[in-house]
Amino acid sequence: MWKFVPDTTCPAVSGGSAHAAFTQNPSTGCSPLTVHFTNSSTNANIVNWNFGDNSTSTVFSPNHTFTVAGTYVVKLIVYPSCGGAPDSVTHTVIVVPGPVANFVADTLIGCNLLTVHFTNNSSGYDSVHWYFGDGNQSVLINPVHSYGPGTYSVTLIVYGPNGCQSSITLSNYITVLNSPQPVSSFTETPASGCNPLNVN
Repeated sequence: MWKFVPDTTCPAVSGGSAHAAFTQNPSTGCSPLTVHFTNSSTNANIVNWNFGDNSTSTVFSPNHTFTVAGTYVVKLIVYPSCGGAPDSVTHTVIVVPGPVANFVADTLIGCNLLTVHFTNNSSGYDSVHWYFGDGNQSVLINPVHSYGPGTYSVTLIVYGPNGCQSSITLSNYITVLNSPQPVSSFTETPASGCNPLNVN
């Protein structure tokens, strides 16, 4: 004959079922989008997150970065202690495409009054803003800029649809030496004469 033996390691929990709840911030934005999830579940001993992009987590209130644009259904499952009923809840995260900033310069080092041509290799942008590191700026797509002596970091910010933006800074990218540009000069002797003419 069997008899019931209570499990004293697992006391009864008032309202033993779990209740799943969470908030997210932000709920929409540009890729890559990092979202903080705040878990406000009750009687949740174990949590299991599914972010809808083949990623999961067991952290109570995780951060997650969505790298690809799309609509993601995020699901939280919570399990109470001592075998009570689990619960789940879902929310949606919307990630819109963002631009990607990138550029190169044709010259990285040279003498005073160095002229540099910048090529914008960004994608998904509508407009740009350059910061040349010497106090000068430009909104041209592929600007040309002249530098005096010094070392300069260059920043490019690109702006896309939906208020999205991306930036890149190349630190100590341009170096201009404190010396004048070489000037070609020569003399000839004689400057004129009869054919054949030998000139030194």
